Amino acid sequence: MKIGEEIYSWIKDLYPIKRTLAGPGFNDTLSYIKKIIPEVKINKFPSGSKVFDWTVPDEWHLRKAYIKDPDGNIVLDSGDSSLFVVGYSKKINKKLPLNELKKNIYTLKDLPDAVPYVTSFYDSNWGFCMSYNQFINLKDGLYEIFIDSEFIKGNLKTGEYTKRGKSKKQIIFSTYLCHPEMVNNELAAPTILVALARELEKKNTKYTYKFLFNVETIGTLCYIQKHLQSLKENVAAGFVITCFGDAAKPNLVPSKYGDTLADSFAKKTLSEFRNGYNHRSYFDKGSEERQYTHPNVDLPFVTITRSLFREFEEYHTSSDNLSMVTNDSLTDSFNILSDLVDLIEAEPIYISTTTGEPFLTKRKLYAKISSITKSNELHNELSTKLVNLNSYCDGKNLISDLATLLPYSMEEIKELIDISIQNKLIKEITVD
Repeated sequence: MKIGEEIYSWIKDLYPIKRTLAGPGFNDTLSYIKKIIPEVKINKFPSGSKVFDWTVPDEWHLRKAYIKDPDGNIVLDSGDSSLFVVGYSKKINKKLPLNELKKNIYTLKDLPDAVPYVTSFYDSNWGFCMSYNQFINLKDGLYEIFIDSEFIKGNLKTGEYTKRGKSKKQIIFSTYLCHPEMVNNELAAPTILVALARELEKKNTKYTYKFLFNVETIGTLCYIQKHLQSLKENVAAGFVITCFGDAAKPNLVPSKYGDTLADSFAKKTLSEFRNGYNHRSYFDKGSEERQYTHPNVDLPFVTITRSLFREFEEYHTSSDNLSMVTNDSLTDSFNILSDLVDLIEAEPIYISTTTGEPFLTKRKLYAKISSITKSNELHNELSTKLVNLNSYCDGKNLISDLATLLPYSMEEIKELIDISIQNKLIKEITVD
């Protein structure tokens, strides 16, 4: 089976599962992934635990929910789709007139056949979602409203797979699994990462790779709190992967200042994609990169998408279904990340070996006699070029970055690197 077909088959299996932040659906999804990659570790965070400024919510168990019209006909049933019920709705069992019920029904007038995805994770509410076309055809009268749900002290769970490399330095791929019955925004990225992790199992790698299957925002915060010191010491580059299954031109949401290795790796990889990519603003960020790049965390993370969240029509609706992706689009997306890993593994990164400017005279790389020199002559001196190169060998730049930063050709930069390595002015830092 080709890789796109296999990923699509996983998506089809996972699509009907009714996921949310914490509860049976999320647990079932992690169990499915663990069957493909048995080495996936399941992390547990108890309900009520304090996580930075947040609190881990209770598990939400939705048993049944429905609306019956004045004639006793079922208008909608959660058994058909969990999108019909506002996420984390509390129990309710009563009869309401239509004008009262409408206050708790959510629709999308601009997408009249789609059911929106609506949640109330941290407030006590209840509600239903339906298509606008169904909403406007509801008849007047008394409706029976029923939601049988329970909040249980349990665990919020996340998945973590580690592929150890020669170096302790980590490359992290982070995604989330908590959205119900959506494909491009939800299941595409995790399943593609499962396929990528499985491929890496077979390889010897320089870096250590971690794949995180989180609960959006709160699950990511849980992981960060538990591993913050290790993350700060070891993460070389991190990538949030989401909305990654369709055939749209890729988007890159950069890090806060756009100057990390994650930015460089992503830009170089995506620039070589056949259609190029859209370089977005940091202010286009979503929930996950907000956590990884927040002050006091400050990890080198970027986000890579195909269609950008909030901008494609089907986003957070029932229209984000299996028709959003194809075997070919999933293969394309897998290949982008596979190429990214290949670049990370192959691309050397250099750092200066000296504190302060190197003493070039003892290495016979400086003029024997120093005299008054004009600027244009100074710029052409080998010693000047070496010092300039060394200035940017700070562990933050790929060779392609050096070519952008320095006023030299790629060929000349490679020659300067060779001279610097021969004279032990710089060293490669991809491996501890």
